[in-house]
Amino acid sequence: MASSLLGESFMWNHLVFRSREHTSHFARENICRETWSFFRENCKDILALILMPNHLHLATTQDYSEELIIELRRQLNRSFGLRVQDWDIIPAPEKITDLIKLKRTIRYIHLNSCRSKLTRDPLAWKWSTHRDWLGYSDSPLLSLSSCPSLKSWRRDQFHYYVNADPTVDVQGTLLPQADLTPFGLSEEGLKQKIECYFRLPFDDLLKPRNPIKQQLVPLVAQSLEMKTATASELFHLTPRQIQKYLQCLIAQPTAMQRFREFVCDPRF
Repeated sequence: MASSLLGESFMWNHLVFRSREHTSHFARENICRETWSFFRENCKDILALILMPNHLHLATTQDYSEELIIELRRQLNRSFGLRVQDWDIIPAPEKITDLIKLKRTIRYIHLNSCRSKLTRDPLAWKWSTHRDWLGYSDSPLLSLSSCPSLKSWRRDQFHYYVNADPTVDVQGTLLPQADLTPFGLSEEGLKQKIECYFRLPFDDLLKPRNPIKQQLVPLVAQSLEMKTATASELFHLTPRQIQKYLQCLIAQPTAMQRFREFVCDPRF
């Protein structure tokens, strides 16, 4: 395993997993949700991940990364009636052995949607860990334990580095800002923002046994300074139930700030 001048040991894998030509399996929302959930449960050292319509990119330290993709393929086939023939042969991972190349790989992965002209800003792509790096996720799909040097990368530095790639015409290099003026969102528009933030359908978030609900209600209500009646109507709960949720958990100030920025910014 190679060693850097920083005294850290490096060996990361960059994997690509593609559907067959002329198929776009990852354009399906349910496949994206299951894929994201799969990596959350089975891959503990993710540094970058993006789901494009017909392929995905993953940067991880795990030595069994190829076996991981095989297991993902098996699960998607089983869940959605697909076959091995519906996917390209899984190529060997690209080995990354120094920090500079790792940073460039993370940037390359996060700019895939812009390079493909699907978005003008990496923040606009829902199924990308660029949002997770910047704190716009309820449960970031990242682990920087394998590379302590990246922990010192400030949010603004990281976002600028990704957006400053001269080979991609990217717009919107500024981080989102929380606007204190009224949002002007309809209830349906707010529901769509919540779905995008949590990467789950709104109705699924409200299921009684969904543990995210305990976090969801206080985060949204407190971040947006909702009146009890408004929150009650949005979440289909009684005012008394809303008050109980708010008493049980107070959202963290940073989480509230990020969620408010998320709701205010049109790129999300």
